[in-house]
Amino acid sequence: MKNLYVLKYVFFFLMPALCAGIEKVQAQCDYTDNFASLPVLSWPSDTIRLDGWKVLWCSHTQNSIELTLNGSQRARAGYMASPVFKYGCTHIKFSHKGTVTAQKKFRVSVMQNGTEVWFKDVTHTAASGTYVTFSEALTTPVTGKFQVVIKNTSASTGAGGGYLVLVIKDLCITANPGNYTSAPGVSITGQAAPGGGFWTATASLACEQGSAAVYYTTDGATPTDQSTLYAEAFDLTATTHIKAIAIRNGISSAVTDTTITFVPPFAPTVSVTGQPKDGGGYWTAIASLACQPDNAEIRYTTDGSTPASQSELYSAPFPLPATATVKAIAILGALQSSVSEEVITVAGAQTAALPFTESFAGSLGNWYPYSQTGDQVWTAKQDGNTFAEMDGADEQIVAQDNEDWLISPAFTAAEGCSLAFAFASAQPFSSGDPVVLKYSSDYAGVGDPAVAAWDDATGVTWAAGAAWTESGEILLAATAPVRFAFVYTSSTGGASVWQVSDIRAYNRDFTPPSAPSDLRATPAETGIDLSWTASDDNLGIASYAVYMNGDSLTHIAGTGCTATGLTAGTEYTFSVTAVDEAGNRSDAAQVRATTLQATGVEGFETGAAKAYWARGAVRLLYLEGHVCRIYTTSGQLQEAFVAASPDETHPVSLPEGIYILTAQKANDRKTFKLKIEK
Repeated sequence: MKNLYVLKYVFFFLMPALCAGIEKVQAQCDYTDNFASLPVLSWPSDTIRLDGWKVLWCSHTQNSIELTLNGSQRARAGYMASPVFKYGCTHIKFSHKGTVTAQKKFRVSVMQNGTEVWFKDVTHTAASGTYVTFSEALTTPVTGKFQVVIKNTSASTGAGGGYLVLVIKDLCITANPGNYTSAPGVSITGQAAPGGGFWTATASLACEQGSAAVYYTTDGATPTDQSTLYAEAFDLTATTHIKAIAIRNGISSAVTDTTITFVPPFAPTVSVTGQPKDGGGYWTAIASLACQPDNAEIRYTTDGSTPASQSELYSAPFPLPATATVKAIAILGALQSSVSEEVITVAGAQTAALPFTESFAGSLGNWYPYSQTGDQVWTAKQDGNTFAEMDGADEQIVAQDNEDWLISPAFTAAEGCSLAFAFASAQPFSSGDPVVLKYSSDYAGVGDPAVAAWDDATGVTWAAGAAWTESGEILLAATAPVRFAFVYTSSTGGASVWQVSDIRAYNRDFTPPSAPSDLRATPAETGIDLSWTASDDNLGIASYAVYMNGDSLTHIAGTGCTATGLTAGTEYTFSVTAVDEAGNRSDAAQVRATTLQATGVEGFETGAAKAYWARGAVRLLYLEGHVCRIYTTSGQLQEAFVAASPDETHPVSLPEGIYILTAQKANDRKTFKLKIEK
């Protein structure tokens, strides 16, 4: 039993590894071995594995080309096990001799998966040293993979019991390929992804026996003769688990088991070409997308939304007119990449609000440089001051041909205003043409300025040396957006260095505000409250100038003020003028008001006229024809009526309190304090 256990152990671990040793035997289906390649072994030997054979307790005489399987006085006998053969067995033949003291036996077996499926016990009777031929055809041929085992079964059970020393040579095994079908092979063509897996794949199945029928599944199920019959190569679109068998002469092969793994395309890469902007980003930008594999389609968005199969299909590089978040995916069949994302900062055409300043501290800011000719360009520099500089010479101070533009953002003057522009310039080195200031209302803001119409600005004062010089104010009456450009042209005959800084653009306002309206005066005994409705102006009101009797009273930003310290019962004339940011002044609004008499609360007399509260009504004396108005002390109108007679009683329904009553007839205006009591 112990020897049988060892035999099974050897078969179990050696069958897969030993297959390769017999793969070559397919044409004649015969296998022969005289063991000449084995080394000379000492007896007894440890386990030896060589040329696909497994031998134990053996010795080898190289000159006689023979393998000796020894019996043992220790109840152990030698055996030899062949590699695993892939076709069924039909016949076994070899020569053997031995030295014996009595009749001893050995066994020849055919094993499959560690199980003995055929055997032959042989009694060795030949004289010592005489070779005898063993030749046996299997009565029922074995199909499928197998091993041949020859075992010396003559181990002694004790001292003096005798054992066989068995010598083997010229082993010959005949296989039976007609009863064997190999498992189908799977081959894949397509686009293999770097790192493993496929982007596209076509599967082909083939069997060594061309007459075999191949059946397969693609869902990992075990195939049978009811599965799909293979006829031609088929395309795969996603990770697929293929299993296949081949059937010939009613015999099925082992199952081929292969998984073809699909991986998604790589996320697209985003590349940008264009004109870089000083300080970061681009003035103009064109985005390009690419992915692996290159036959995948790319879908993208430029608004930061997540792309999907319905998004824009990429076909060619595309311009970006403004800052955009480009997101993209690659799609190949049912496979989709992860999302790539790139934020591309594009300045594009620039506009600026007024008032505007620029000193080029660290960069050209939103001023667009364009080189029409030459390598020298406008750059931001610092030398005590910060400025933009154009040098028409190269680093070796050699004059070069150049035409370079430095173009402002677009400025739009407010309605009713002119556009004002001013700057400072310096010319540290003079050997060529002057710089020119131009302006245009139809330039797009980026790109070649030659496609637009430009006019020369007039009245500009330029520097005549290194000292900074103010340009003076350049005024344009245009209301359309306007861009200014400093343009310098040099030649190999002469080149200057020009610097500009302290740029200012602003509204020059010549339109006065409207006059304040609804100017109201609410008198008290020693003061008068003034209020009015705000004036209109194209740029806005800076303040209101208030005058009393022709003298300045105050300047105030709001729409109301109080004149205090006045004399009771005295008339005053007030005027209010609106002043805008540019210093333009409106027409004046005027009002006259008389402070109240310091008399009793119940009523008082102004000349012959009277107005007072009496028995739930206002009594009016000598005010016939006057328009009477009753106000709260905060100036809110409560009642309005006309006194029809010299002595009139006018009922009113107002809460108790102090009110102001005014009586106006032409230029005659009288004011009363009225106390209403219930």
